[in-house]
Formats: sequence, C-alpha cells, structure tokens
Amino acid sequence: MSCPENIITVPNGVADIIVDTDAYCEVDDQFALAYLLRSPEKVNIVGIIAAPFYIPVPTGPVSSAEEGMEKSYDEIIEVLKAADREDLIPIVKKGCKGYLSDSISNCDNEGVRFIIEKSKQYTKENPLYIVGMGCPVNIISAMLIDPSITDRIVVTLLGGRKDTWGEFNFDQDPIATKLLYESDLKFVQTPAFGGVIDSFNISVNALKEKIEGKNKLCDFLYGRFYNIVINIKKGEMFWSRVLFDVIAAAWMLDKGGRFITTELTPKPHLADDKSYVTDATRPLMRKVTAIDHEAIFEDMFQKLING
Repeated sequence: MSCPENIITVPNGVADIIVDTDAYCEVDDQFALAYLLRSPEKVNIVGIIAAPFYIPVPTGPVSSAEEGMEKSYDEIIEVLKAADREDLIPIVKKGCKGYLSDSISNCDNEGVRFIIEKSKQYTKENPLYIVGMGCPVNIISAMLIDPSITDRIVVTLLGGRKDTWGEFNFDQDPIATKLLYESDLKFVQTPAFGGVIDSFNISVNALKEKIEGKNKLCDFLYGRFYNIVINIKKGEMFWSRVLFDVIAAAWMLDKGGRFITTELTPKPHLADDKSYVTDATRPLMRKVTAIDHEAIFEDMFQKLING
C-alpha cells in the first residue's frame, strides 16, 4: 500500500488554500474563516467558495440548499468586510445549488470551475489545500469534472463522527461523501463528534470577555455568536456553542503538533447504515484524534484581537 504521508502533513511555510464553507449555516464558519484571514504567516487564501446547506425543519435558517449557498455567499462577504479584506471579494465564488444525491447537474458551476482552474497551478509535490467546512459537494464535483485534480489538492474537512459517518455535513450529500472516501483524494478528516472536536466550545459570557469591543472583526463575530444563542436558546447566557469548523482551519495552522494530534489510517468504506467498514488495503488518510483546546483558543483570540 502506497503511503501519501508526505503530502498529508501540515505544510511548511505559507500554503495556498481555498476555503469551502456553508458560512450562513451556523457561527463556527465565521470564526474559522476569520482565523485563517488573520494567519498570513501560515496560509494565503486564493479562493473562497460558498457551499449549499439545508436544515429540513420549520425553524431552519433557509428553505432550500440553493438558498443556503446564496446566503453563505453573502455571509462570506460580510466576514471579509468586518476583517477589512474587501480585496478578497473577487475570489469569492458561488458553489453548487444542490447535491449530487439529487442531480448530477448540480456539479457544474463557477465555484467548482474555479477550484479546477486554480488547482492547475499546483502539483503533487506542491499541492493546493482546500479547507472544507461544509458538505463536500463542491470538492467532489470538481473531481468528477476533472479527475486529475486528485494529484494537485489536499483536503482538510470537518465531517462525520469518530465511529460513524452519520453527521450533518456528510448527511447533506451521502453520494458526494461516499465518493470522497472511495476516491484518490488526499484528505484529513476532523470528526465533528466522538469526544474530540465536540468539546471545543465556549460560552457567550466567556466570548464576551475575550473579544467584545476589541475591534470591528471581534465585534462582528461576537454579535453573530450572541444572535445564535438568542435565536436558539432564548438568551441563556451561560450556554455555549461548539466552534467545530475552527479545527479544520487549525490543522492548517498547526505548529509542530502543538494544536492537533492525528493518525494515519486506511480510508474506510462507508456503509449505508452509516458505519465505517475497515479495509487495510485502501489508501491512507489522516484523522484528527486529539486537540489542545487552550492552545488553539489562545492562538485564535490573539490573532483576532491583534490582527
């Protein structure tokens, strides 16, 4: 079995990245994007793609996956304005309007084409990194249109659980998710649940103490966080939220293993019952197994506050 370990490691120096995000879905995407924007010593953002999402409940924030993508596009722009990075607006693109599980026609759009064309500037030895914070449909659509992209990109994404792949990001598009695991794409999985990332939480009061009033970006992020609590938890100020997507970003920003511990493991097959089916003959992927909460929070807050 060939080992792609040398290209599934945190890159040395500054890496070029595309951020793929359903930024309007929750509040963790905004923090993760802001964290990356404030980390020029590690990453250079060359594209940001809006991903679709849909929560099929009456109180959900959007009525369709397409609306989720459109509102995520708008939210990305709002984050850039708050960070005084309007210079990046030209590289923000709209992604898929729906899921491959619904129609193969959903895979061709400006965001997907942008990923493909941008990736042609990179090689297996010097890959383009994609930080995935939502359903992987944009990334997999690019692979379906141009299979050679698997030689030029490395993906780090939030999705699945420690012991099962059933989770919001992956459940949005099971076909895209299964294609991700069956493909030759090099990727790092940050499981959303299972005792690792789902403990990366902070309360409204703690966040208020850390960042409120520090600068325009901090106030924007605190406002978004506060509004989520008001809308979902009716103002229970002690209540906390998990900033899941920050960990997908933090892998790119790691410093000698200070933030995140990972392991190399064969890509499992994804069963219809949402279980992982181990196959030792399969290509390797990297999986996050532990994080240093304090180190990541300290680094993120320092960058958000000081720029």
